[in-house]
Amino acid sequence: MKVLLDCRSARPGMGGIGGATLALARHLPAALAPTDELVLLRDARAQAGPLVTGPRVSDLPVQSPMLDPAFEQLALPGLLEDHRVDVFHGTCFMTPVAASRVARVATVHDVVFSRHPELVEPWLRDLLDRGSRLSCALADALVTVSEFSRREIAAVYGRPEDAIDVVPNAADERFHRVVRQPPQGRPFLLYVGAIEAKKGIAALLAGFAELLRRRPDLPHVLALAGGQGGQAFDLGPALERLGPARERVRVLGHVPDEALQDLYARAEAFAYLSRYEGFGLPPLEAMAAGVPTVVSDRSSLPEVVGDGALVVDPDDPGALAGAFLSLIEDATAREALVARGRARARTFSWADAARRMVEVYRQALARRDARLADRARGSDARGTEARGAEARGAEARGPGARPRLRVLAGRGA
Repeated sequence: MKVLLDCRSARPGMGGIGGATLALARHLPAALAPTDELVLLRDARAQAGPLVTGPRVSDLPVQSPMLDPAFEQLALPGLLEDHRVDVFHGTCFMTPVAASRVARVATVHDVVFSRHPELVEPWLRDLLDRGSRLSCALADALVTVSEFSRREIAAVYGRPEDAIDVVPNAADERFHRVVRQPPQGRPFLLYVGAIEAKKGIAALLAGFAELLRRRPDLPHVLALAGGQGGQAFDLGPALERLGPARERVRVLGHVPDEALQDLYARAEAFAYLSRYEGFGLPPLEAMAAGVPTVVSDRSSLPEVVGDGALVVDPDDPGALAGAFLSLIEDATAREALVARGRARARTFSWADAARRMVEVYRQALARRDARLADRARGSDARGTEARGAEARGAEARGPGARPRLRVLAGRGA
């Protein structure tokens, strides 16, 4: 089996999809059989060299970004044929229509663009909707990252839930190795993620302001780690509305991996109040690192964190303030939550995800074979029927009659 994994989302400063794709690429070689091959499709402009190396891993650089419908639908099918690929895995909502001789696997991470179109830029909303619709109709295997997303995809696109595979994400091993450290300077509460509309930044700021209103003596600051992304959230006016509390907010921008691990090591608590997530990886990273964590009660987040985090209504600033206060003031409750969070994070593993994904690839390949066999049988039946009709026509015309000419309209392959 030769698998081509689309890794164009893996790039410097990548978001959750890119990070998950890269983690999968690193763990797939160990999950594949010794006779299998893995080809990694990457954007040569974003990554100068191979993403992963190994005896059964090859690199396929192209000049194409993460979302590129022209490449995906026009150039990619030819590449799949040229490289004799058996299974193509589109990791970012997309399936190439013309690559019907390949087993097509597609990951649809969520459908926020359908459920909350106001949270997604119009061009991106339309692109992801078209890609997801095609994938639900054509993919031999459709993958998503949570039970929540499986239900959402089935409801929006009509693909049965039992025809959607769930392969959850996981925290990278480096977060499990984080050793907790005291803060350097003021103690801080932490958010990690894009500064965008759906992430609940306004709710986080309101909850932090309520915390300081209740306990103005607290020395804590709020650190926001992440760059602008998606439907960007206008942070400036939101900070102005905080009044004096704005002086306690630190906007860090994008934080590289090494510095991010240090932030997790020193944070007193972590909050993630996103209104819609297919999975929500930062809370799992924080829990793996031993940071007491608070999440919103929306979408997949309660499913992902289980009993390893506190869950609050993002529309209730007092609930977040109360959760923060309990973690700051009650050491026993805090340590119990940390232990549950670490244990919960350990139930997710990229090695397990890779093994499950290989099972999905083999199932998709079997479905592809059955689909092509059905097509061949249908073609043979139509050919037999056509030959019979021609013979009956000749018989009706009688001996010596000239055959009728048939004009076929041209049709592209």
